Amino acid sequence: MNHRRRGFALIAAIWLMVALGALGIEIATLARTRRLSAANRAEATQSSAAAEAGLEHARARLIRLVNDVPTTPSGVPLRDPWIGISSLMQDTVSLEHARYRLRLADANARVNVNLADDATLQRLVRATGAEPETATTLTHAILDWRDADDVSRFGGSEQALYQRAGLPVLPRNAPLVRIEELRDLYGMTPALFERLRPFVSVDGDGRINVNTAESVVLRSLPAFTEDVVGVLRQLRTRGVVITSFEQLIAALPVGNRTSLRDAFAELNVQLTFDTRLVTVESEGWVDGSPVRVTHRVELSRGNGAVFVSAGRLP
Repeated sequence: MNHRRRGFALIAAIWLMVALGALGIEIATLARTRRLSAANRAEATQSSAAAEAGLEHARARLIRLVNDVPTTPSGVPLRDPWIGISSLMQDTVSLEHARYRLRLADANARVNVNLADDATLQRLVRATGAEPETATTLTHAILDWRDADDVSRFGGSEQALYQRAGLPVLPRNAPLVRIEELRDLYGMTPALFERLRPFVSVDGDGRINVNTAESVVLRSLPAFTEDVVGVLRQLRTRGVVITSFEQLIAALPVGNRTSLRDAFAELNVQLTFDTRLVTVESEGWVDGSPVRVTHRVELSRGNGAVFVSAGRLP
């Protein structure tokens, strides 16, 4: 009997040790998780501060560029102070143990999918190599995605069609917030999205900058044939900056001028010849940390000043 009691006591002691060991491991794991969580929060705060410093740096640089350009007596810059903005400020900047990296771009170098009309979107999708039927389907899917109702336009796609197709994401019925939302469009394929992605955005005022837009984007404009786009590519290679519609017409072969003049009414509200809107992305991080924080803002210029058009500055 005594042997049984001692055996039972030994087993009980072993189980108690196992239980205490498991409890200790759980407490240690919980403590480690809390320490990591606190460290991540601290690193996220530092990374966010670094990213905000980057935004201020970019704004100060953009203001200086505006102020460095001579102006007419009425205050109009004699040249585009922000031309070639995407090639500026590409280096990583160090702030003791934190860093930030900036990406600047002309907001009107791409097609704004929230503002572009039916014809512009169709021309753009066609310019990426899509068939006419596909271009129509995707264009109407975009228009139905961003409008406020559930009424499908002809060939379009609203919530009912997405549900019947078993698609996991329904139309927003509001403007796109991120360009990645295009992945969820009815009729979109991964290959087509990757072809379209470099030429679209949710930024800008809906106009296209003739001097910064790529060929595919230019071909989304009315009367911008391959011949017209080819002339613009040649001018850009030679460092020529187009500053007006008249200069653009004069640069074209005689045979291409009539169609462009005929489209003037449309082009007048779709074209711009200088960089007035710039998107700034600032990514901040702390040395040795996997945490990355990105802040984004859209800045515009006018009357010698720089303003926030979208997003926020600290």
